[in-house]
Amino acid sequence: RANGSAYSYDVSPYSSYTYHPSYNDGSTPYTSPVGSFAANGYGLYDMSGNVFEWCNDWYGSSYYSSSPGSDPAGPTTGTFRVHRGGSWYGLASDCRVAYRRSYDPASRDGYDGFRLVLSEQATQFVTINPVSKTSLSAGESFDITVTSNTDWTVTESLDWASVSLASGSGDSTVTVTVDANTTTSPRSGTITIGGELHTLVQDGTDTDSDGLLDSYEQTIIDADLGDAIDSLDDVLPGDDFDEDGRTNLQEQNEGTDPTDADTDGDGLDDSVETNTGTYVSETDTGTDPNNADTDGDGVPDGLEITEGTDPTDDLIFNRFSADMAAYYPFDGNANDESGNEINGQTADHVSFSSDRFGNPNSALRIEGERSNIDGYGVTGSGMYLQDSSVSISFW
Repeated sequence: RANGSAYSYDVSPYSSYTYHPSYNDGSTPYTSPVGSFAANGYGLYDMSGNVFEWCNDWYGSSYYSSSPGSDPAGPTTGTFRVHRGGSWYGLASDCRVAYRRSYDPASRDGYDGFRLVLSEQATQFVTINPVSKTSLSAGESFDITVTSNTDWTVTESLDWASVSLASGSGDSTVTVTVDANTTTSPRSGTITIGGELHTLVQDGTDTDSDGLLDSYEQTIIDADLGDAIDSLDDVLPGDDFDEDGRTNLQEQNEGTDPTDADTDGDGLDDSVETNTGTYVSETDTGTDPNNADTDGDGVPDGLEITEGTDPTDDLIFNRFSADMAAYYPFDGNANDESGNEINGQTADHVSFSSDRFGNPNSALRIEGERSNIDGYGVTGSGMYLQDSSVSISFW
């Protein structure tokens, strides 16, 4: 009986004294591999049968009449050791839990042995929490909780932070002490615990504790680093120094210039460039306030808004604006007003070429076009138009 489950003495379909055919070569029976038969009620395999188990107990025929009721260890001396569990050579009744027999410890044969118990090896693991931390510029201490079933070591090489433990085993807590950051620049580093990475970041100094780093306030005219609210010149996190609709704190976090309403110079205020990557309206352009041409199609974001094209889609744009070499108004002003910053220079897709008569550098070739545009004359390596009354734009 095991864990309440009863088993009959012999459920073999074979006649009495017949060995299991799977483990019999026809002349000599032999033991079966571990786990060949079903487990008992406790989920243990091979607790009976196969080979008799040698026990440490000395055999005493009347020992159990006076033994302890719990975990009896057998007589202290004796001549024979105890065998239990039955074997392939014995009867089914030998497998009863209550059955035992005596045997000379100097004897050996093919149906005696040991039953080895092997516990399943647990997978070693280490986890930490938190896996990252942004520390105050003034310095602080915080804990990292380690959950583990094995030994672990701590590795760090930060000269501005220290840890409470160099190693440990199992569950524990590692305390990290971060020094004050006396520089204006943020800094970062890593701590490794049992192979698990913790990322530590620390802000630069914020002398007046107003939420704006000193390095950021120094970019703003007349900022008073030492006074958060009392000075009239001080710039507060909620202020909007460049009046672009984004507070100084928002611009710090977004990386835009708090002194320039149009950080990237694309003709759009930072406040409308929401950096979502999706154009919604002129007040929510989805463009990057730090990139004048968010979609990289050659047309500045502001110009695309003016022309009604999507500044977040590189397939939707006014090719005239993107590819035109230059545009000069008919008012005697020679300034290029195309807005694409090519400024009359030959673009990558436009090059000098031979004309249809074979004259070198006498035509301009526009990439992707089959035909050349002929000039009226050549000077040196450049081309000029003899008829000054003709104006040609290339795009």
